[in-house]
Amino acid sequence: MTRQPTITDDDIFALLGAAAEYDGRRVATADLNTWQQAANRAHWTYDDALDAIHEHYTHHTEWIRPAHITQQIRRHRAQPPKAELPALPGAHAHPDHRDRIATWARQQLQLDRETRGDRAQQALTITCPTCSAPPGDQCWRVLPNGQPCRNDLYGKPVPPGTRQQITDPHHRRVQLANN
Repeated sequence: MTRQPTITDDDIFALLGAAAEYDGRRVATADLNTWQQAANRAHWTYDDALDAIHEHYTHHTEWIRPAHITQQIRRHRAQPPKAELPALPGAHAHPDHRDRIATWARQQLQLDRETRGDRAQQALTITCPTCSAPPGDQCWRVLPNGQPCRNDLYGKPVPPGTRQQITDPHHRRVQLANN
């Protein structure tokens, strides 16, 4: 019993044309015969083979051969099918759904800001282990000697060794105060 080809001569010419677009090869009758033989033995489909050509040239610069296509098709077929998640029922049942989500997100953000502010205020009740700022004082950083001078708001140089207050307490101070 003879097997029907899984891919036609026109398909093979189209595949060789796709490969030629990438690598500039000249297609000959011998190419048609060898590619048709490989396609039939490995049961290529046109779509799988074309995808394999594009995938090959996405990662490689060498000319593609029938064995490359067969290997790529086998790798693709060996992968488990991708599971599709079902849509959530009623996700868009109410026209104000997006507004309710946005309101909830704003409330969560505000709560986070308040909590962060409370944690920062709590941190100011202890001495900072990083900069030794006493309780009640903001944390600071000290510009080390040898660091280029920075300008203050008025364009005057700030000499190295100057303390600069920072907006938020050091992370370690917040951790110690809130644990």
